[in-house]
Amino acid sequence: MILEGSRLHYAQPRVVHPGDPDLALLLGDQLYALGLSRLAALGDLEAIVELADLISLVAQAYAASDADLADAVWEAGAAAIGWGTNTDHQAAKALARAGDPRAASQLRAAAAQRLS
Repeated sequence: MILEGSRLHYAQPRVVHPGDPDLALLLGDQLYALGLSRLAALGDLEAIVELADLISLVAQAYAASDADLADAVWEAGAAAIGWGTNTDHQAAKALARAGDPRAASQLRAAAAQRLS
């Protein structure tokens, strides 16, 4: 849900095609909220924090016209939501927030650690 919400905001959606950009934005917001509410229902506060970071970092990446960084944020964020975070992931997010050009590669490395 969250990925489709993001795609409705910034890219081409895969499932839902509203045809109106304003409606796409509203639907994207609704999908974000549904995804967050499902994590909240599980009581996984750490995953909620990671998802909130993911949403904000993706928005920051697209604002900077950096689709590669946005993809890396998704990779790392999904791994952190599913398998937890670590200091490398937190450091990579800090690089992304600071606009550091190493952020995308560090986020991907952090994701690979979580998935191995």
